Amino acid sequence: MLVYKKQLSHNKDSFVHTSKFLANQIANEIAIPNGLANAPHPSLCTACSPHYNLFSSTMPDIFNLYKDIQMFFKEEVLHDSRKGYWIVGWLNYWPNKGEVLNWHGHDYGGGVDCFHGILGINCEPSYAEYREVGTEDVAEKVENKDGQLLITHSTNIEHRISEWHEEEPRITVAFNIQPIDTMLQHIQTPKVNPAPKVGLQLHQDNIRTNQPGNFMPGGNPLNYYVPL
Repeated sequence: MLVYKKQLSHNKDSFVHTSKFLANQIANEIAIPNGLANAPHPSLCTACSPHYNLFSSTMPDIFNLYKDIQMFFKEEVLHDSRKGYWIVGWLNYWPNKGEVLNWHGHDYGGGVDCFHGILGINCEPSYAEYREVGTEDVAEKVENKDGQLLITHSTNIEHRISEWHEEEPRITVAFNIQPIDTMLQHIQTPKVNPAPKVGLQLHQDNIRTNQPGNFMPGGNPLNYYVPL
């Protein structure tokens, strides 16, 4: 598998401060209103990821990261330049020691031109392991570094993160990059009632789905993506 890496020159203290601000914003404006405050996930910001795109934030650190990803992807990452690509990102903010994110993937598009990436903000020492779906053999082990931008293909690939043992929260920004033709799977059609659900009915269904025990992680709605 191909792993694209670049060390960025972002100010770590500034990005940590921005991340703490965003973590509070996500908790207050997304988690609590959507009944996700008790979602069974070590990172509340990650559990809320289907409800926002970090790259719509006006925080300067996030905007500068978006521009860095845009340039790195276009200049260094092998992709089909005839296609237009879209990006969605989220904050991983792990406040507790000893927790690990086990094997999982970000193969939401089903096409060969889909990518997953991560920026380390406060993630040392830790590492990520990658393997092909359906196998037990680790194909790649990558040391996580603060300020390191990393992009890999996401099709048929899954990864896991090592345990975190530091006092300060583990902080990263993760993102998916997909061409528009792979994104239609995020449109969901109700199976029980074919009539569109609107207003209070839709709101109540969303709250019920997001209650503890009913947590269903998944991709972001189409309107949360922004062009890369």
